[in-house]
Amino acid sequence: MTELKALGDWDYVVIVLTMVISVAVGFYFRFTGNRQRTTSDFLMAGRNMGRFPVIFSLVVTKLSAIAIIGEPADIYLFGTQRCIGFAFIFIGCAVTAYVFLPVYFAVGASTIYEYLEHRFGRKTRRTISFLGYIQTLLNMSVVIYTPAIAMSAVTEVTTESSLILIGGVCILFSALGGLKAVMWADVFQAFMMYSCLFALIARGLQETGGLSEVYNTAKEAGRMNFFDFSGDPRIPYTFWNSIFYGVQFGLAHAVNQFEIQRLLAIRNLKDSQSAALWSSIPSFLMAFLTTTTGLVMFAVFKNCDPLRQESGIGLTKADQVVPYYIVSRFLSYPGLVGLCISGILCASLSSLSSALNSLSTVFVEDFMRPLFHIPHKTAKFKLNACAKTLDCRKEPANVDSRLLCPLRRPQSYKFPKEIEMHSSHTTK
Repeated sequence: MTELKALGDWDYVVIVLTMVISVAVGFYFRFTGNRQRTTSDFLMAGRNMGRFPVIFSLVVTKLSAIAIIGEPADIYLFGTQRCIGFAFIFIGCAVTAYVFLPVYFAVGASTIYEYLEHRFGRKTRRTISFLGYIQTLLNMSVVIYTPAIAMSAVTEVTTESSLILIGGVCILFSALGGLKAVMWADVFQAFMMYSCLFALIARGLQETGGLSEVYNTAKEAGRMNFFDFSGDPRIPYTFWNSIFYGVQFGLAHAVNQFEIQRLLAIRNLKDSQSAALWSSIPSFLMAFLTTTTGLVMFAVFKNCDPLRQESGIGLTKADQVVPYYIVSRFLSYPGLVGLCISGILCASLSSLSSALNSLSTVFVEDFMRPLFHIPHKTAKFKLNACAKTLDCRKEPANVDSRLLCPLRRPQSYKFPKEIEMHSSHTTK
């Protein structure tokens, strides 16, 4: 088994600084602006967000540390076929923008489950909301635990330390600054994730001799496979399931509470649609970088596969390849191991903070408010530690049933004047 690699002082400086900046964002939004006084401020960022932070928040919310660690490992093992699907993300984003978002804005939804109540009734809303809540909790455990396990295998950072660090920092800045802090922290964390991938690629190209050498090595080994039209279900990745993956990746913006909550926090429908469409570009860039990272690692380890027993390295899982690559190639560069570890930690932070904020919104809007018959226009009072102080002042709109099924809505249909596309969201 490979020896644990000690982190240097500069590595710890970079990691600590990354965590401090994330927490500082939470403090900033806690003590500036509206100071998270209302439910709308805390859970929906006052429904006044611009497109820029939302675009990057959508990307990093979906792509957790599993993407930075797992996707390069997938390319390392199976080749490039799966990455062809990211060329089709735009289709799913377009469907989200022009089919789903107009309906969500029209009904004044804070969660996707509110639409289900209008369309199918309260029991359906509560049932699906509960199932979504459980699914989110299970997803959070994977998001936080996977990178912790991988890092502990090849560094001196223990699993417990990683869990405490990621969980503690995430809870702190999410509880302090609400959704606005989460999204602006996502922008910083996206920068760290991109920096990590660029560093991994640059170091690998330096060692292998350039992109042409990486390409030739991958091609000779059969890793440059973009157009496998096989229908064999035993093959992990084919052209067909890769396309399906890409489309549903963009379509998830419409049906995943993490993501739709960000789009509904934008000040108007037009900007929200624009953000959904533009998010496909940084998503594609992230996919390109993770694919390139996998190919670079394959070229670096072509003569000494760390997953093979005879290599003497002793890695037992493909998820350990990226952390091992980091510590084996950057140990002599002060701070770069810390930069890459920070990128992985930021990937977990972004997804986990989004999940926490999403759970708070669902808990308040779908469970606490109906259970205690809390009106939408009420005085301030506390619901829970996550949702802070409630001061909800929006009146539910009378929704025309024709709005509730976007695929059946006539093209010539115009929204009633009494349904204001965005003013019903804002706090008076």
